[in-house]
Amino acid sequence: MKNKNILKHILSIFGVLVFFALAIGSFRKSNKKLTYANESELFYTSLITDNEAYYLGEYFKSNGWFDKDTHIKTIELDKNGNIYIVRFPVKSNYAINEEYIETCRLMGIEISDEVFNGNSVDIHLCDSFFNTITEIPFSLPSNDEIHSELIGSWQDKDLIYIFYPDSSISFTTLDSSKTIDGFYKIYKNLSIEISTESYTMIIKKVKYYNDTLEFTDESGTIHYCNKIN
Repeated sequence: MKNKNILKHILSIFGVLVFFALAIGSFRKSNKKLTYANESELFYTSLITDNEAYYLGEYFKSNGWFDKDTHIKTIELDKNGNIYIVRFPVKSNYAINEEYIETCRLMGIEISDEVFNGNSVDIHLCDSFFNTITEIPFSLPSNDEIHSELIGSWQDKDLIYIFYPDSSISFTTLDSSKTIDGFYKIYKNLSIEISTESYTMIIKKVKYYNDTLEFTDESGTIHYCNKIN
């Protein structure tokens, strides 16, 4: 994904809160690193392959974390069994802030999906020596959580989607000239099946953050919707 996503949202809310960690902290476990345009660094341990580190770095890079005009960031990639661990330092008050913790949990889901083929990714918020302050275990949202977040009206460039508590849904054109009604069903793999009288559609992936709904349709097209009520 190369457009607006949860990582760019994290970058916007953290701003300068993600800061350069002292390099000596990384040498506790890491013996390799990648360096980027703004002198940011991604350290990785012997449990991580060069390709795994490269693709994680590309994920961060493609979403603006390593742009020349951004603050220097240091990240460490490690592994514990089959679980990937992404560590980065933050100021201590944000390591215990519930909003940021939840946002980073969503980041772990996205990294799992886009970089590590669905394998679990834990996020660790650390001090400047990469000592973990807050560990955020990988956790997919429940169907009830997704359902609660979906309820309401969402608008993209073409349509208004209205999700109702009884699992019914309406699609309305922006000029209100056409409305299609149906029902939706949520699956544990973050996909949604939408059924109308004339067709059934599968939304492959659903993500939500800060009144933004992002979903991928069957053709692979990514839609971005803003909550309007």
